[in-house]
Amino acid sequence: MMRYLILIRHSQPAIEPEMAGRKWHLSAEGRARCRQLAEQISSYQPSPIVCSTEPKASETAALLSAQLGISYSTNHDLREHERDTVPYLGQEKWERAITEFFTRPDELVLGNETATQALQRFDRAVQKILHQHTEGNIAIVAHGTVITLFLAQHASIEPLPFWHALTLPAFFVVSLPDYVLINAIKALE
Repeated sequence: MMRYLILIRHSQPAIEPEMAGRKWHLSAEGRARCRQLAEQISSYQPSPIVCSTEPKASETAALLSAQLGISYSTNHDLREHERDTVPYLGQEKWERAITEFFTRPDELVLGNETATQALQRFDRAVQKILHQHTEGNIAIVAHGTVITLFLAQHASIEPLPFWHALTLPAFFVVSLPDYVLINAIKALE
């Protein structure tokens, strides 16, 4: 029987420019979008859900958990790329910075972690979760940058176009153990 890894990008946060992005919570719209997200992933019957400790991801997981009637837990290593030292840049500067991040993965060009370091941390966390849960479909709620890095490595996607196409929330289903991307972008708008 085919197993799936469901990688979920958290729902829409309430952007607070004066606060580090890792502290952002879901917006009212983001919470509402979780209902549709739960409906769309329910056919994959995920159990359990494991999420990043960042509020926008853990709140997404909690809402999915409640709607689907399944448990969730957190894992700090599923967090977004470390960039607490980067102030809010606005859209144009952010796009330029993230382009550098993806095109120069071994260089420290944005924040406190290279793309390669973020990928290695996230990948280890995913592998540990898969090792702990050897049956059923696993849902992981995390962040756009690390999910993109993971899929670029395992499913051979082009990271920058993929990242640009992401929505809040979004989910991606990958077959296990071969990491074939079952759906390219399952966007929720």
